[in-house]
Amino acid sequence: MNNQSSHQATATQSAVFQKIYTVQPADIDGLGHMNNTVYLKLMEDLAWSHSNVLGITVEDFQRLGYAMVAREHHMTYLAALFPNEQVQMETWLDNNNALNLHRYYRFTRLSDQKLAFEGHTHWVCIAIDTGRPHRMPPEFKVAYGVK
Repeated sequence: MNNQSSHQATATQSAVFQKIYTVQPADIDGLGHMNNTVYLKLMEDLAWSHSNVLGITVEDFQRLGYAMVAREHHMTYLAALFPNEQVQMETWLDNNNALNLHRYYRFTRLSDQKLAFEGHTHWVCIAIDTGRPHRMPPEFKVAYGVK
């Protein structure tokens, strides 16, 4: 396995957003490596950080009455992560339309450039008051690069 994501880049792919994370002692499970639930939390935190940089915050969701909610997560663990290791976390958007966002994730251990994790979340736009699917408002489309 090489260090490249299995998700192939396309013409619609957004720029890759990156953050560095240091594995914390509280992240470690009984087997001595980062617990699988921590990955999901890091995916969510990374998605929010990226969304904020793109100009959409939770306050915007509330103000506009629409939100992007997770419909499905795919998570593939490729190598264990241990306490105090630094991890480059990356996320990007691809293959989106007025109702759906597809966000991809890649976590790479910095010490040896080993690809440790890949993930994907399918997000759907909903009207907050009904919880039903709804087309994205113009603000979402602009921020997320949806045509």
